[in-house]
Amino acid sequence: MRIVKILFKSLLTLIILGAMSAFIARETLLILGSRQVTNSLSDLKNAYYKKSYLSKCMARGSEFVAGDIFAIAQLRFLSSTLYVTEILCGQFSIDPTVIDRQQLPPFVEKVPGSSGIIWGESRSGILLEIFGRRKAVGAEDEAIIDFSQDSPLGMSPISICAGYGFVCCQPESQHGAGEKLTQAIDCPKSCFSSCISRPIVLAFNTQPAMDKQTNTLVIDTSTPVTFSYVIDQGEAKSIVASLDYGDGAIDQFFAENLVTEHTYVCADNFCSYNVKLTAEDDRGILSAELPITAFTIIVRGDK
Repeated sequence: MRIVKILFKSLLTLIILGAMSAFIARETLLILGSRQVTNSLSDLKNAYYKKSYLSKCMARGSEFVAGDIFAIAQLRFLSSTLYVTEILCGQFSIDPTVIDRQQLPPFVEKVPGSSGIIWGESRSGILLEIFGRRKAVGAEDEAIIDFSQDSPLGMSPISICAGYGFVCCQPESQHGAGEKLTQAIDCPKSCFSSCISRPIVLAFNTQPAMDKQTNTLVIDTSTPVTFSYVIDQGEAKSIVASLDYGDGAIDQFFAENLVTEHTYVCADNFCSYNVKLTAEDDRGILSAELPITAFTIIVRGDK
């Protein structure tokens, strides 16, 4: 019995020590991350006020006009852990002068949303996080500050999608979910907080075969057309494929690949029908509109 008590106390002691060590490590890493960012801001501030970038900006063709902001200093994230400090020369903001490049300490990440810190009078900040513990750091009134994590973070540099902690979704195979950002410089139309796989139409063919160059099929009236398709449903459990024949008829199929037939009739000299194939999965996510998912059928009539 005594041995059991000793083992229990030893185990309890180890658990307590482990928890305390984890807590101390978490706080230490968060402090190190915050200090690293403030040190980077301090170096950026010195470079900005000393105008050590001035010759580089002027070499690129920047012109100084009294009263204008000659350059912008900022700390900009390229991912949730990697950031650069840089100077944006007046007329050449797309080609900044990089002061330094840094990686946050292990397990410390920038919280998604903001993309970094702009040095100046307006508030600009970021949230650092490690295992649920957060700390805000930034700049305001040309001074480095720590402020409440519930306070507004203010302005952010324009950066790539990953710099905001978001993801560039591939339109052909992914559907954007959550918040959307339109200011990301690499994928302004598809930068979301997360991406979900969508059904993909891999093949959509006819017999007689359509002209792949013009995406058109020409047939005589009352000629049956065989349609075949192949769809990758991705991570979904099931899909519904809707085949719009363009003449008012629509069929739905609960299969990833299928062969079906449809007959077109034209009472005029010729008729034109726009065919479209769409897939929707059990989550309500639609397939992307691709060149292969739609084409035109021209039917020569009897007249």
